[in-house]
Amino acid sequence: MSNIVLNATTYVGEGIQNGVTNFINRSAGLLSGFSSLVGRVRNQNKRVEVRWNLAVPVLVADDSPCGCAGEVRFISYAEVSIKFDQRADAAHRTDVYGRLLDLITSTQFESSVKDLQPPV
Repeated sequence: MSNIVLNATTYVGEGIQNGVTNFINRSAGLLSGFSSLVGRVRNQNKRVEVRWNLAVPVLVADDSPCGCAGEVRFISYAEVSIKFDQRADAAHRTDVYGRLLDLITSTQFESSVKDLQPPV
């Protein structure tokens, strides 16, 4: 099982269960702070769905009125879902992949995530 590095954070492959591959980053040291990455490819009804889900919890650092150290302050979720017709060939899937790469590296996408600005 391989590992995946996202923004210098290593997610360790945990295995595949029911067609779903799980990766975990345990660097927070507490179970509540573990960040998960899940990937799957599912064939169903003439469609193929590729789905990735990322969960990134943020823990309270120190005891304060906001909570006790180690409690989950909030969790951010990212989901990527791509649905192909089963007839989509490798060239088409490669084209869609390239367009997604360009999307996430675009200034519009960056501003929408980092600055919460609508795409313009």
